[in-house]
Amino acid sequence: MTSLTSFPSALSADTPVATALRHPQARELLEDALPELRDSAMKMILGGRALGLVIATSPATAASPERTRDLWSRLAALPPVADEHRSPAPAVEPSPEYEGSGVPRGSARARFERTVPLFGRFELVLDGPAHGNPFTDVRLGAVVDTPSRSVEVPGFYDDGGVYRVRYLVEEPGEHRFRTTSTARSLDGIDGSFTVEEPAAGHGPVRVEGAFHFAHADGTRHIPVGTTAYAWTHQGDDLEERTLATLAASPFNKVRMCVFPKSYLFNENEPVRFPFPGMPEPGSTSGVSMSSSGDTSRSGSRSWGTSGSRRTSSSSTPTIAGASPRWTRPRTTATSPTRSRGWPPSPTCGGPWPTSTTS
Repeated sequence: MTSLTSFPSALSADTPVATALRHPQARELLEDALPELRDSAMKMILGGRALGLVIATSPATAASPERTRDLWSRLAALPPVADEHRSPAPAVEPSPEYEGSGVPRGSARARFERTVPLFGRFELVLDGPAHGNPFTDVRLGAVVDTPSRSVEVPGFYDDGGVYRVRYLVEEPGEHRFRTTSTARSLDGIDGSFTVEEPAAGHGPVRVEGAFHFAHADGTRHIPVGTTAYAWTHQGDDLEERTLATLAASPFNKVRMCVFPKSYLFNENEPVRFPFPGMPEPGSTSGVSMSSSGDTSRSGSRSWGTSGSRRTSSSSTPTIAGASPRWTRPRTTATSPTRSRGWPPSPTCGGPWPTSTTS
């Protein structure tokens, strides 16, 4: 689906760079005046920034007011064109006919531990149907009744006919659960488990007193963080060095991504993708999929051995776009040094880190 709205007769300083680059003539002018926009990774970094900010801070124009005025004059003279930017595809709804009325309700085999330590993870494993596309055809969840409240917990398909529901328990005592699902065999399965002390750690971290952080048991938490977005897609050698760097660092919080991304200093094709298939020739880091790749079937097996290593570091990952399979992902280390001031600091991560990973 496309949107056929027109661009204004003149692009403004507030226009996002990505929008301006969809105008064919504007793209030609901007890539000529700002060489960094010829780089696919820089386009991704700067795409959401205001055009005026990027022109004002680019090394190619910042020191030349005359060149900046000329660029704006030429952009203002461009004619409007149809913007054929694709709209997002609608969400895929679970199939109400996935299992027929002949399948007994709640007939799937259930496996779970009857006792769980406080602040540990309760996991319900269900051996269920695998026909069709369970990733999109089936919706699964459970209602967990704790001693003090009821909690709705989403589940997920883990490939090979295996479904999982995971819940971090935060109070001792008897707990009961009952599943809900669009697949008859997974619906209405119930059971109970007991949460016992001693606790498995200090519990999740939350805001305390508006300006501080603390674990569920009251232990003070002081986050000291760094960023390593795509470290899990750099090959075994660099990944092992990253783990070793982090283990010896003062960081206890790391921001990382599950999905691969094209970025400055990081344009290599990753060893693993979070979906089946291969990238089309000429695409960037698997953004465009060939006919052999169905992005609706986000099979967790595509991660291969991605969860096999652990580090002695106590860092906690903060994950962008995390898969449910990554309930306890590997920890990460630091990002390479960037010069301050250019490119403009990203809104999601603050100033660029100044520490390095060899």
